[in-house]
This record gives sequence, structure tokens and C-alpha cells, in this order.
Amino acid sequence: MERVAIKISLGGGRRTLRRGDEGEDVRLLQEKLASFGYDAGEIDGRFGYLTEDALIEFQRDHRLRVDAVAGPEVWAALEAGVPRRRVVHEVKPGERLADLARRYDISVDGIRWMNRLRSRVRLLPGSRIVLRSSYVLAGLPAPAAATLQRAPSAQRKCISGLALYACKLLPDGTLEGGVDPALTAQARANHWKLELALSAAGDGRGGDLIRTLASRGPRRRFLGSLGERLHEERWDALFLDIGPVPLGLGAGLLAGIASIKRSFPHMPLTVALAAPYDGWKGLVSDFDYPKLGKLVDRVALALHRWDCLLLPGGKTPPREEVERWVARTARAVPPWKVLLGTPLGACRVGAHGPPVEVGYRAAVAAGLAAKRRPKPDEHGFLHLIVERGEESGRYVLAGRECLARWLALAHRYRLAGLFLHPVGLEDRRLWDVVYRRVWAEKSYV
Repeated sequence: MERVAIKISLGGGRRTLRRGDEGEDVRLLQEKLASFGYDAGEIDGRFGYLTEDALIEFQRDHRLRVDAVAGPEVWAALEAGVPRRRVVHEVKPGERLADLARRYDISVDGIRWMNRLRSRVRLLPGSRIVLRSSYVLAGLPAPAAATLQRAPSAQRKCISGLALYACKLLPDGTLEGGVDPALTAQARANHWKLELALSAAGDGRGGDLIRTLASRGPRRRFLGSLGERLHEERWDALFLDIGPVPLGLGAGLLAGIASIKRSFPHMPLTVALAAPYDGWKGLVSDFDYPKLGKLVDRVALALHRWDCLLLPGGKTPPREEVERWVARTARAVPPWKVLLGTPLGACRVGAHGPPVEVGYRAAVAAGLAAKRRPKPDEHGFLHLIVERGEESGRYVLAGRECLARWLALAHRYRLAGLFLHPVGLEDRRLWDVVYRRVWAEKSYV
């Protein structure tokens, strides 16, 4: 969607505004609210009821304190240059939901869901329909075979960008691998941003991304190798899939992320992390989430990683716990920068060691071979127990119920969007849930 470029510094030099105030600052506030899609009334420099209502909606959408006062937090949000993700459509005589769906390239069910409209409702002329777009980033695992490359095109209406795990970090801090030119052409044809994704998988077969970024020597080699990749290949953004931050390495990791931003200031950067620690771990952690939120372009809550999602012992988290993770992240980082990581695959949980990620269809196929069907638990996850050769183990799958619940969380907390991973190995019926709930923005790079 269209991005709002704020060229005027609004921070500390602007006064606090309330209803009844007048002047150029009020006029500027009205202009900015209108540019974000909020109806502030006539732009006349008078802070009236319509301006107050628009300001309250802006504060709610950006998870700010709702007090109808344009203070430093409001000016800082306007100054941040957040994307315009809110479109208000005034219904004209004779318009139907199907007409709006064709105009904005969104599903009829999505319009109903965003506006809480009942089925078969008739639109009244003059009524307002609010649409909120989301940045939907799809993660494509490596190696990206031809079958995996075809999968995103089949769901092109639901995708804004493609994160490709095309390179592997070697123990010496350098990168090997590269993007398939055919995949680059596919991304350009579908107006997707193509993001280079690097993972801190911790599988012992490659370099450790966290320790590489936290150490000065390996960091220099990594930055040199990364610069060569970004120069040779047409990447639009960088995605660091880090996951849990070990205690004691947070400050060094943050310094490494800052080095990337200094070395590549014009390259958008997304960092995927577990939710901020709470309790005693939060007191001793040296990783500064608010500072990270100011440093990078987006932060992904890495619930697409099973090592971040599952509780100790391989237990699935209750829905209240997932919402607490989202709420803590949205408090530490501006919500308009947060992507909600969502797993489309499955994992195999063993008695010892971390969960092993597998494809959704591979887990179902293993169950069918063992004549077992996935069964839901009380938290909406699917479980499958297989006792057959090398495929033996307990499988955990995130089904449609989990996906629908997480889409509702992203909408309720006004997050920037979703990170769906892995694409190409999932149950294709999950995309029906996404299409009926999400309006994916297009970057037109």
C-alpha cells in the first residue's frame, strides 16, 4: 500500500494539543491524520469533535494511550513515517460488498470480518467501510525446488513479500549460496519484495548467527560477505531469523544489528525474535527491545519457530499465553513494526533435544502410513503419534483454528502483518483462512 512520507520533524518542537485549541499545529495535525486515512473534518486549524474522534482512532490503531491529546507520543508516531494501512470507503448508492471487493482486491468475507458485518447485510449510502491492509511475508525454505517456487504464485493475492533462505552462514562468518534468477523474476512479476533470510538454526552444521553478530571479528567477515551478496543479487530487504536470545549475548547481538544498519543504511531490516522475557529472565536480560524497535524497520515475533512457540517438554501454549507474548512485544516495540510469525508446518517432538521442523504434508503422510489421524488438543493444535521406523515420534501441527486465532490477534493489536513459514509444504486450506481475513498490501518494487 501507499507509504506516508513524513518530511517535517514533528517531535519535541510541537506543542501538546487538546480539543478547543487552534493554530497551525492543529492544522498540521489534521493534515497528517487525513493523510493516514482518518476523517478529521475540515482542515481549518480548529481542534473540534471530528479531529478528536480521528485522533482517538489513530491512538487506538497505534496502541498509544487513548486520551484524545496530541502529545509527544502522537507526534513521534506521525514522525515515524508508518505505512498507511487504513482506508476508509464511503459507500455510494447502489454499491455492494462485491463491488468493494473487486475495487480493492480483497475478499467479501474479509470486508465483513474487518467491519463486523452480518451475512447478507445491505450497505447504506453514506456509511463508512474501514479496510486495514497487512504486510504478509512468506518464508520459502532452501533449497527452493521448482515445486516450492510454484507454491507462492498460487497464493499471490495473499502475499506481499517473499523471504528466501537462500544462503547459509559458514563457521568462518562468510555466506554461501544464492538466489535462483527464476525466483527473482517471479517475485518481480507478482510485485513482491524479495528478502534475503538468514537463520540462527543452531543445527551445528553451519555458523552461529547470534555469536557471529555478537563478536567483532566474525562480524566483520560476515558484513563483508553480506555486502558482496547484496551487491551481486537484487535483494530488496534483509531478514534475520534469530529466535530466542541467549542470556548474556543480548548487548553484543544488538551491537551487531546496529552494525548492519550502519553498513547498509538503505536496506530495510527485519529481525525475528522470541517475545521479551518476563519474570527473573526479564530482569537479567541484556537485550533492549525498545532500542531494537527504533533501530530496525520491522520486528517479527518468531512464533513460526517451534523452539519459540512450544513450552518446555514440547507442550503447546494456551491461547492466553500466546496473547501475552503478543501484548509484551507490542508494548516493547511499536505495533506498526511488528509481524506475527505464524507456523504453516509441523514439528516432531522427541524425548530429548529441541523440536525438529518438518513439512505439514510430510507429517500427515507419516500419520497416514501409520494409520493415524491428527487429533486436536485443548489449545487448538493438532497432535499425531507415529510409531514407525525413523518417522517415529510425536508430531505437532498448527491447524486452521490456530491460524484464525492468530490472525485475530494481529488485527486486534493492529500489527504490521504476518510472517508465514514455511511456504510450499503446508496444508493449502490454510490459505483460505488467510484470504478471508487479510488484505495483503503490495509493494510495487
